[in-house]
Amino acid sequence: MDAVLVKTFDIDKDISLTSAASGIGNPLTVVGMTHTNEHTQRKKGMIHSGAGSALRSMLNKRSQALGIPLLNIVKREEQAEFLKK
Repeated sequence: MDAVLVKTFDIDKDISLTSAASGIGNPLTVVGMTHTNEHTQRKKGMIHSGAGSALRSMLNKRSQALGIPLLNIVKREEQAEFLKK
C-alpha cells in the first residue's frame, strides 16, 4: 500500500516537539475514540485510564457533547477534583 501525504504542519521553532504532537495527536485520538464508540454495536460507554493526562479535558467535553458515558480513572485526588469541575 502506498502512503499518501495529506497535510503538513509548520511548527514554530519555539514550540517543543511534545507540545506540537500533543496539539495534533490528542484531538485525533479523541475523535477516533468517540467515533469508534459511536459506530460499534457495544455503544455503552468508554473507560479512560489516563484521565490525569492532557487528553482528559478534550475527551470529557467530546463525550458529554455526544452523550457517551465516560468512566475516568485517576491516580491522585487533585485529578479527581479537576474532573468534578
